[in-house]
Order: sequence, then C-alpha cells, then structure tokens
Amino acid sequence: MGFIFTTGIIILGCVRPLPPSAQIIFVSNMDSATRANEIYSMDENGGNITQITYSHYRREIIGIDKTKRYIIATRVGNDTNPPAGLGNEDRKSLWILDLETGDERRLTEPANNAEGNSFSPNGEWIVFEKPMHYAGENGEQVYGIYSRFIQIEALSLI
Repeated sequence: MGFIFTTGIIILGCVRPLPPSAQIIFVSNMDSATRANEIYSMDENGGNITQITYSHYRREIIGIDKTKRYIIATRVGNDTNPPAGLGNEDRKSLWILDLETGDERRLTEPANNAEGNSFSPNGEWIVFEKPMHYAGENGEQVYGIYSRFIQIEALSLI
C-alpha cells in the first residue's frame, strides 16, 4: 500500500517511515480499544513516541534490520482452538514492512504459525521459527528466508 501523508490524513493499512529520533520499536494497543497492536517507535529516553502502522491487525513479535528500512513482524490471525486468550492464537504469519516504500508483504502462510523477529547480523537472512511435529514429538524448527525473499530453508531443529 504506499504512503499517504501529504494531507495529514492517514489511511488505514499504511506504514509510516521511522522518524530520525527512533531508537526503539515496540508494539502496543495504546491507541486501540481492541487487542490490535500497532507498531510504534520512540527515542532512547522514551520520548517522541510515533505510531508506525495504522491497521486493525494484531502484531506480537517485531524486529528491525540494521539499515532501519525493514521491520519483520508476526501478525496474529485468530484462535481456532479456544480457550481464547493472549498467546493462544494459532494462525500466525510472518510479514515484512518496507519503511521506505510503505509496502507490507506476507512471507509465510497463517496455517504455518510462524513467528520471529530476527535478521542475521549481515542482514541477509530473516530467521524465524514454526511448530514442528515429527515422530510424535512436538518442537520448533528454525527457518531462514534469504533477504531477497526468494526461498525459505530449514536451518536447524530445536
């Protein structure tokens, strides 16, 4: 979706660029009467709080690359196996937000329940985990997406 800020009107679904003062990013529902979490930034003193996303999505885990251009976020879909409550949702997907263009792109399908917030130190990989069931055992498998977002590879079993 791109930026639409020239008139001061913010369109739902937009991603705003980081302000120069941004040192910390976080999720909060402080401007929402729902469980939807938006992404915010603030300076190192806790000031200059700026809302980065404008949507009705619930984001949980976020991370930013070293260039401060991309944010990786886990977006929660719904809970298909109640009891409902925080942390019980089972339709999670990984999204990348381009703060330069304002675009947001889903990287994994909701049925995969992927979550993560890490870029490799060189910025070439996005690292995340998803549940794995193998030979009657439950666990997590760590995956990586090459930064050009072409392929997903299993990196290890945990």
